[in-house]
Amino acid sequence: MAELPATSSVFGRDCRYRVVVSTLAAALLLSIPATGFAQIQRIEIVGDAPRNGIFDPTVEYDAATGDGWLAYSAVFGAADPWGPNVETHIAKSEDAGATWTFEAVVNPSMPTSVTIPGEGPTSGFWNYEVASLVNDPDDPGAEWKLFAHRIFRRDSPDATVEQSVPAFSWIVMRTASDPAGPWAAERALFRSAQFPPAPYAPDAIVVEALDASLSGLLVYSEPGAFERDGTLYVSLSGLTLTGPDRILVLASDDHGLSWRYAGTPLVEADAAPLGYLGFDGSAIVEDRGRVFLLATPESPGVLHDGTLAFELASLDPAILVRDMGVPVIHLALPAQPGLPAERRGGQSDYHEGNTSGGLIQPALQVGELPEMFQFSSTGVRLVAATAVPGLGPAGMAIGATVMAVAGLRTSRRRLRQPPALRLRAPRLRRARVRRTRPAAGRPGTSS
Repeated sequence: MAELPATSSVFGRDCRYRVVVSTLAAALLLSIPATGFAQIQRIEIVGDAPRNGIFDPTVEYDAATGDGWLAYSAVFGAADPWGPNVETHIAKSEDAGATWTFEAVVNPSMPTSVTIPGEGPTSGFWNYEVASLVNDPDDPGAEWKLFAHRIFRRDSPDATVEQSVPAFSWIVMRTASDPAGPWAAERALFRSAQFPPAPYAPDAIVVEALDASLSGLLVYSEPGAFERDGTLYVSLSGLTLTGPDRILVLASDDHGLSWRYAGTPLVEADAAPLGYLGFDGSAIVEDRGRVFLLATPESPGVLHDGTLAFELASLDPAILVRDMGVPVIHLALPAQPGLPAERRGGQSDYHEGNTSGGLIQPALQVGELPEMFQFSSTGVRLVAATAVPGLGPAGMAIGATVMAVAGLRTSRRRLRQPPALRLRAPRLRRARVRRTRPAAGRPGTSS
């Protein structure tokens, strides 16, 4: 492992939040479709009530039965303001996403201790965040696959220290014939050459070894799984010391046994022409035969500023539709109204079978502590322009435009200056270390 100072952002030290006004300047300046909310519907899981709520939704439908399956982060514990526990739960819907019922805990949070450089033995938990669920129908006995980011979180009362430690993290995968379980033991799947340190995840695939262009990436997070024609695809956020650097795609032609590099559809440099600072929190989704990459943009001062949908001109290799080299935004969905300025949510997922709910988007509702982590049905469909029954029209572009106008001047001023960014400790949601760029309760409980 490369020697890094104890205060390095990779070890999750010295992180602070920023509070500034959000903007949808990209939607206004580029005249892209901007969809708002006529009505949103918060999703509650029958039989599951973790103390701090639910986050990181990933939705998939069984083509054979029509049942919907939702994996999500359950957040609970006695820490202030939330956690320290984050684990993956599964819920089921038999009515196209109108209601969801708890089924199983797949990745339980576990107490542990690791030795952090500069700190020594540190107690905490192995948490599982940002899961992604996919149906792989041609793999008998392992038709369902769940990817997640396993990450160490300190059990510390010190609010000035970022609790999640991305240097001690990697991507894992589990398989099952039924999403309700039982699930096979986890497999350490993806890591970087430097992290995590020995003895963790020695058999995981070193992602940088798959292509020379990935050299320098230190941490991988935010898996977004997708299956098409027998091939599995996983999008990942690739992070460097200065934060999220790109969204890359890996592919497997043998149901996850081996993996190859399938391209980098989105990089940090793509953000500025669109009025943003970077991208994170991706998913690969399909609607009416068209394939899209969902990504969460960062605006000046706003880590998760809604959801952008980019259409893929090619899935393999992964290439976005572009105009004069700039990614074309198919749809821009702002973060839900009334959220805090600095960390809003937006790491969404979509399945065309989710006809009673449309796209699912999380929201960080700090005004509703302790149950601050939430997600909702938005009623948005990527291709069809019709509304989801019961949720009203799918667009309120005037509202989005008003929000954009309110932040436009502020955004332009800030974009002229060297932006201060932060490296996040991977997603529930990872706080960042300030930088200057040159020109994740137990089921059935509540408290």
